Amino acid sequence: MLAVNLRGRLCDRERQLIDDLSPDQHLAFLTMGDEYLHPESFPLFPKDVTSDFAVLESTAFSYRRLRAGLGRNNGTFGVYTAQIGQFRGAPLVFGTAGPDVASGEVDRNHSFARIVNDLRRASSQVGDLAERLRTALSSESPVILVLRSSGRVLATNAAVQSLLPPDLGDIVDKEWGEVKRDLVSALVTHSLKLESVGNGDLSVAVVTLSAKVELRPIEYESFLDLVQHKAAALAASARHLRSLACCVPGETNSELVQIILEEAEDLRTCLERLRMIDSFEGIAPSQFDLVEELRLATLQVLKGNHQASIVISNDGQAPVRLEAPRIAARSLLETLLRLHVRGSSGDGKTELVVSSSSSASPTTLEFLSSDNALHGKGRQSAGAWLAYAERLATLLGWKISHSAGVDFRAKSVLSIPATGDRR
Repeated sequence: MLAVNLRGRLCDRERQLIDDLSPDQHLAFLTMGDEYLHPESFPLFPKDVTSDFAVLESTAFSYRRLRAGLGRNNGTFGVYTAQIGQFRGAPLVFGTAGPDVASGEVDRNHSFARIVNDLRRASSQVGDLAERLRTALSSESPVILVLRSSGRVLATNAAVQSLLPPDLGDIVDKEWGEVKRDLVSALVTHSLKLESVGNGDLSVAVVTLSAKVELRPIEYESFLDLVQHKAAALAASARHLRSLACCVPGETNSELVQIILEEAEDLRTCLERLRMIDSFEGIAPSQFDLVEELRLATLQVLKGNHQASIVISNDGQAPVRLEAPRIAARSLLETLLRLHVRGSSGDGKTELVVSSSSSASPTTLEFLSSDNALHGKGRQSAGAWLAYAERLATLLGWKISHSAGVDFRAKSVLSIPATGDRR
């Protein structure tokens, strides 16, 4: 029913589904107005007969006897028909034709009524969904609809054909994995976006291919700008590659794509941190609340580590106002948090203690974690990030130290000089 609403025609597999609805020795058919959708363009009955198919009330069905020929020896056959919906104002009529025999008539009536009720419910269910999908198909960009339950192409718009090999033909009802391989060359000039549209247990993937905008070469002020742009492009390409991977988790190609994506994201993060130090002198200072920035940094860390446990304690129970390059302060807090969270055991926690006695005294911020992440072998593995944190703290004018204690394994202390009135 969704295919009829979107295309106004059926594919071979859908015609087979209609045939499967008819009883033995019966022929199933589907008409839209005077047009035969199945068998396609093959009229079974004269027009004066088919014109009567759609005049019934929507809750009724009919049974009529038709003579197979004009001769005396030609018998009759019975035809069941019922209207199951409409498409663009034309009635959709489903019917079966077979031997006209008296035995089993009641069972045949009940069987046909059940089939018709199912088809009418299906027609009602797909109405709103089909309208939304027709809107998607009206896009000037190439659009492919994929029925998720079967993984096959449900419909396309005319713009798709220009991206496919000329000898490929119609791709409706082909498996999406096969179609993706035919689109490989098109993905050089087009980006792919996938959106899921559904109604109940019926879900359709809307695949849109948008032409990539050709950008003029960008003049970068520094080599670091260029490298950072390339890293961002690499990460975006890796995410796009993952969306195109027609494989399942655990397969070699899927694992390789995931590794590329993770490494690209790590590279992008490292360059962002490097850029922070490189451009520190150009970052204007601003006033902010240290506890609020610490809370926001904590939320960012927890996004990538749902198992972590982080507790913030503010001894002063009041906002701690500071004046410094805010984005650099956030980066330092987030880096130290990640180091301590990574060092905590599965059931351990990272505690943050903010101490500030007055606006004229320094503010102390302690990071405490349950494992010895910043000492011995742990310090070696975290060395680059520790060096970054210490360098950024120096630029901010803050003091930083690391130690190990009795009731905890790792401790980092930030000492922040007073910067004026903390309101």
